Amino acid sequence: MSVQWIFDPAPPSGKRRGGNSAEYGFEGQIDTLVREVVQNSLDARISDAKPVDVVFRLVELDGDYFGAFMSAISWDSLIDNLLAVPDERGGHSIRAAVDLLEQNQSVRLLVVEDRGTKGLKGAEQRQSDTEKNSYCALVRDELYSDKDDPDAGGSFGLGKSLLWAYSSIKVVLFSSSPEGGKDGDAGLRFVGRTSLPYHETEEDGPVTGDGWLGVERNLETGWKRAESIWGESASQITTDCSCSRKDDDLGLSAVIVGLSEPGERDREPEEVADSIVEAGLESFWPAIVSDQLTITVQIERNEEVQRKSVVDPENTERYRPAVTLYKDFHAGNVEEQERLETAGGQAIRWVDIEIPERTGKDPHPAETGHVPVLVRLLNDDEGFDEIADRVFRFRRPGMVVRKSQQSNLSITARPYVAVVPAGLAGGDTETFRRIETFLRAAEPPEHNEWTHNTRSIKESYQTWGCRKKLQSFDYAVIEAIRSLIAKPEKKGGELPKAIMRHLRFGHSGGGGQQRFISITQERASPEDGSWKFSARCRRIRPEDKPWTILVKFHYAVDGGGSDDLHAIKEISAANASNISVVNGVGCLEIPADVNKVEFTGTTDSTKLPAIGTRSAVRLRVDGKSGVKNDA
Repeated sequence: MSVQWIFDPAPPSGKRRGGNSAEYGFEGQIDTLVREVVQNSLDARISDAKPVDVVFRLVELDGDYFGAFMSAISWDSLIDNLLAVPDERGGHSIRAAVDLLEQNQSVRLLVVEDRGTKGLKGAEQRQSDTEKNSYCALVRDELYSDKDDPDAGGSFGLGKSLLWAYSSIKVVLFSSSPEGGKDGDAGLRFVGRTSLPYHETEEDGPVTGDGWLGVERNLETGWKRAESIWGESASQITTDCSCSRKDDDLGLSAVIVGLSEPGERDREPEEVADSIVEAGLESFWPAIVSDQLTITVQIERNEEVQRKSVVDPENTERYRPAVTLYKDFHAGNVEEQERLETAGGQAIRWVDIEIPERTGKDPHPAETGHVPVLVRLLNDDEGFDEIADRVFRFRRPGMVVRKSQQSNLSITARPYVAVVPAGLAGGDTETFRRIETFLRAAEPPEHNEWTHNTRSIKESYQTWGCRKKLQSFDYAVIEAIRSLIAKPEKKGGELPKAIMRHLRFGHSGGGGQQRFISITQERASPEDGSWKFSARCRRIRPEDKPWTILVKFHYAVDGGGSDDLHAIKEISAANASNISVVNGVGCLEIPADVNKVEFTGTTDSTKLPAIGTRSAVRLRVDGKSGVKNDA
């Protein structure tokens, strides 16, 4: 059996392709890749009764493992094509990647495995334009997608091309145990594809840039192509390529060869793994907590697993309020209220969404549906800064349509988190299904918003007024949140958080560009004619020396002036070794083994302008090594 790379000849028209469109249409961060591949796995699941399992494996191969891998992918029949790519079409970076592979005698792979999915089903070539063929959709065709389920995350056929964008040599391998197999073949299926720009080699002549790794087949037309490898032959190759599967292990493995984040520096495996875990949390926590999905991230060297992480939003502290809110909604434990009063309180509001007339497949008249808006109040001191003021919007698949932050809803707004489960994520009736289908059509290829000008909207809906319908829905969501989190006006007492943001216009971390500490969660509020303030500090460059924090209070007044009032009266910190206030400046001496400090304090009311004058507070915090007080 001859296994080799075979490239498509350039067409008679002389048309040339400059490269992979995904490298221009999508951002290069790893979270974009995670969103696309996990979404595709969810769309390909066999049964709603079982979750889809997705495993990201960062694999480093060297020594004999590297040699076996390069032999398995028929490197000798590929390298000439890689080196022939013109510099102006990305050839320089490809050659640099080839040099690195051969110099280091090692390769980094990102293997994405899913289970409980249909795998790569279908013949090597579609027999008609309407034939469903997941193999051709992923491995052969361009801008084709076989998704027709209203719950599906995408229908553009663009996301799959991201796989090649993240390979430094533009090579992706596939192994699959497909549901049902193929007539005449059984067990495991293996194929590889490279997606290069137009180039020419001595052996192949002018080629389009598309090449496939497989068994050589001569066609009746006189052309030849590479086709899938099946059964025992595939088992040996997939073992060497770190993507082996059992015959009954239904699903797909995709191997990105020479993992490289477009436009980014190459990072250590631990950094990449952490980014994948974070991307899984941010984009798919609803799917995970509703038992539709599991995500695992592993670091491997040759055949040894060195680290394994499970993406678990329920046990990730910062996501717990959003997770609790969503689960309580499905349990029927979130009630409608006029306004949320205390931290930890949660409520639901149902808002209208106008569904336009559908004119394409499964037509229906225009109607009005409803979407739940779930809101939970957060406590400033609970440590939920990363999700505070976030609005998580998603449909049935449970992929967040890019979380957004709405932090300026009202000058009396309090910190909150909101969850908007639209379509079938919010209910199961025909109207909810129509909302699901409408919002699916309103997602562009990036799946980062709901907009009126997608191709699917134009092809399937009455477009007149569609923009206004989506805008009205967005406004209704924000208004529902605003009304629930607005704080009742009271005479006296603490000023609203939104106003306090303007009263604190900045701080210093000390040391200019080489700053010694970072400052977070600084707060200041008026209290009985004085100011009560607090902040958290972290030493950026830990060292085996004690260190000092200096805290000053400033007022910026109309006209741009700044008064250094030296007005601090008291300051405290639990883990300081010594605390003093000299001439209105607080000084905290911190032991060498402490890297984080939280302090609180008050000002002397006799040394400040009256609260309410046209001025703004500035808390200045500086850090330095050593304990000498230079205040």
